[in-house]
Amino acid sequence: MLARRLVAAAGRRAVASTAARRFADVVPSTRQRKSTPLMHSVVLLASGPDDKDILSIVSNEITKLHGNIEESRMTNLGGDFSLCSLVSLPMSTNPTAIVDTIRASLPDFTVEARVTSATPSSASAEPSKMLAVDIEGPDQPAIVSTFSSILLKHNVTIRDLITDTSSAPFLGYNIFAMKSVIGVPIRADMNALEADLQSFEERFGLTVGVSDPSQEQPAEDGEYDQQQQQ
Repeated sequence: MLARRLVAAAGRRAVASTAARRFADVVPSTRQRKSTPLMHSVVLLASGPDDKDILSIVSNEITKLHGNIEESRMTNLGGDFSLCSLVSLPMSTNPTAIVDTIRASLPDFTVEARVTSATPSSASAEPSKMLAVDIEGPDQPAIVSTFSSILLKHNVTIRDLITDTSSAPFLGYNIFAMKSVIGVPIRADMNALEADLQSFEERFGLTVGVSDPSQEQPAEDGEYDQQQQQ
């Protein structure tokens, strides 16, 4: 009897020990963990002479402030290097700090920074369809302003836009090119938008192409090799 009770007690202790181990696995540790600092988003604009390793300098200064570059657009405009970046910084770091530190390293640069505006919540944001619009044709005044007026008329938002001009001596004029990604509200009158874009195309003698970025498929390896051989 005693032997059976001892065996039973040992079994209970084993169960209790196992339960204690399982409990320990789920109970949070009382050891202090390093807290993650609260961050805010800052839009950084910088432009100046393209005569240094600018990207390396700017990114190093942001790192020194414990920040991180989230998104960026960089290009050469004339003889200047221009940068627009979305940077996350600790809440304790004022945007003026990033301006001061970059200006100290790049004194010839124009630098500005500001905390980003609040973005609408997904619940209040209007559902929209993303479309890519490619435009090309003779360079002339009012192309961008007319295009943006059409988008405003139909409550279309610009998500990304790049413009460029190139010389075409054999044509006798410069070529204007624009690539953009726009957000078209689901409720928009697509026929009316298409008619306005067609009138815009005819007025300026442009080629306007509209596509769905989500449906663009990369070429297969064999198809790519065949294109390269042609």
